This record gives sequence, structure tokens and C-alpha cells, in this order.
Amino acid sequence: MPTIHELHTLLSQAERTIQARANDLADAQEHQEQVARDCSRDKYDKKWSQAKNATQRAQRRYERALRETEKLERSIRNTPPSRDHTSKARSTPLPDTGPAQGTLFHLEIEHWREQCVDCCTNYPALRAFPVPPIRRPCMKQACRKETRALAVCKCQIQHAFHRVPDLNLKKERIAWHPDKFAACLQRKDEFQGMAKEIFVVVDEMYRRTQV
Repeated sequence: MPTIHELHTLLSQAERTIQARANDLADAQEHQEQVARDCSRDKYDKKWSQAKNATQRAQRRYERALRETEKLERSIRNTPPSRDHTSKARSTPLPDTGPAQGTLFHLEIEHWREQCVDCCTNYPALRAFPVPPIRRPCMKQACRKETRALAVCKCQIQHAFHRVPDLNLKKERIAWHPDKFAACLQRKDEFQGMAKEIFVVVDEMYRRTQV
């Protein structure tokens, strides 16, 4: 059975894999959208078919990386430090390093979704926009050069939504439409700009499920 230290090492590797797979998926989706515009989503067009299949493969690789990471996070949560078989050889216990980064991100996602519910059930009362949490900065040059209303890029927004259990993209698409945020009593224009950036990502995710 792996030790806590070994599990944390594996988790760090898995998190790097997730980021790489997320970037690959974003690239594949961007290419698919470009091909779709060029060929009008003709299902008989070879380039469109190849781009769609490439996106599906990237999606499966990304989901496998997510499952592996979640499995490691569960193992860490279920393995008390006292059961680390190397601890018997130590004269002092290991210091408590706190929750794993993946576990913290999971908690951040849960908290963000609570904020989303509060936001989307009472737009006029919104005072602080529910910005999606990020696990680590996006390293894509295109994203780093963008000027955005939000502090997170398209890749990071998509990554956050991918971590939401039982996500209903149709409902999310309605909830994040910028027109909904016209009801905000404070910072309306600012919140509409932020909502638009999330809506664009959610709308793309939804449309891909309808192809």
C-alpha cells in the first residue's frame, strides 16, 4: 500500500497531467470550432469528422485524468498518517501538512457553486461576482495575452465546470446569460461583462453536446 508521501507525489503528477489534458482539450475544441465554421458543420466533411473525433479523444483523456486524480484524492483522505507504514521507523511523527491541493480545489468548487446558487436565485442582490476557482495559472500564451473582465481564462472556466458533479449545461447556459445580470442593482455593466465570459464558455460546451 502506498504511503501518504507517495500518494501526494502521485497526486502532484496527476494534477500536472490534468492541466496538460485540459490544454489539449481546449486546443482540440478550438480547432473543431474553426473547422466547423469553415465547413458549416457538414457531418460528411472529412476535416469536420476528424476534428470532432480528435475532440472526443481529448475529452476522454481529460476525463480519465480527472478520475485518476479523484481516486488519489480519496486514497489520501482515507489514509490516516498513523497508517503510513514508514512511520514506525521514525522517532517523531510527520507534521500535518493539511489537505491535499486537489482536496482543497474540490472544496473551492463546492463553495463556488454555493455562491452561484445565491447569485442566480437573486440577481438584484448580487454584490460580489462568483468567479470560478482555479487550481493553477494557465500557461497558454494566448490566454496570458488576453484582456478579460474576469481574472480567469476560458480554459480555467471550462476546467472548473468540468469538476462540477451532474452539471446541467442547458440550465447553466440560461443562468449565465448576460441579460440575466441586467437586474443587478450594483455594478451591472461590470457583472454583465463577467457573465458574458462565462456564458461564452458554457454555450460552447453546451453546443458541442448537441452536435
